[in-house]
Amino acid sequence: CVCLAFENDIKGSTGWGINDLDIFESVDSSNSLGIVPVGSPFLILEESGNYWKIKYNDIVGYVRHDYCMINLPDVIPSIKYDITNAYSSIFKSAGKDIPDITGVQLYSVGKVMNYKIGREEYIVPSLYSTAKMIYKAQVAALNDGYSLLIYDSYRPRSVDSLVKQRLTALNNSDTEVYNAINNNGWSKGWFVAESLSNHNVAAAIDVSLVVLS
Repeated sequence: CVCLAFENDIKGSTGWGINDLDIFESVDSSNSLGIVPVGSPFLILEESGNYWKIKYNDIVGYVRHDYCMINLPDVIPSIKYDITNAYSSIFKSAGKDIPDITGVQLYSVGKVMNYKIGREEYIVPSLYSTAKMIYKAQVAALNDGYSLLIYDSYRPRSVDSLVKQRLTALNNSDTEVYNAINNNGWSKGWFVAESLSNHNVAAAIDVSLVVLS
C-alpha cells in the first residue's frame, strides 16, 4: 500500500507506540504474536485500514496505528526541523532564563543519519493522526512560499516535570516572573501542563514559519 497522505510513502518509516502494542497475526486476528513495549522503535512495512504491518525484532505482524507515532522527517522531509531541546533549550518564562532549563540539552539524542531521506536529521515522533494534519499545514505553507519550522513534537513526561519544577522555583524566587505569572491572567499551566500534556502523547508541536529562499 502506498500512503498518499504525505510527501513520502510510509514504507520504511520508523514508528513507536504511545503505549504497549499487541502485534497481531493479521488485521482480522486477535492472536497476539508479541508486544512492542511503549517507546520501542519498529519498522513500518505498509498500511492496511486502521493497521500498520510492521517488523519489530524478528516479528512481522499488525498493530493499530491510532495508538502509534511516526517519525515526521521520514514522511515530510520538506519541513524544517530544529529540535532545540536536543542541544540547547530555548524555554524561558516572562523573558527570563529558567535555571537548569534554558540553554540546557534536555534530550540525549540529537541529529542522526536518516537513511530513508539520505541526510542527518532529528528524530521527531508525532501521533499518526496529528502527522496527517501537519502535512496539510505544510502543503498550505509551501503554496504561500513558507515552510513549517518545528521545534518540538513528542516530549517525555520526565522533561515536562523537570521544566515544571524549575519554573516553580523561578516563580518563587523572582518577583518579576511571579508578577507576570500571577497578575496577568495566566498560570504555569499555560506553559507546561499540570498533568499529562498533548506533547506527552505526540499530539502537539511547537512550530513557527520560515520564508523559503
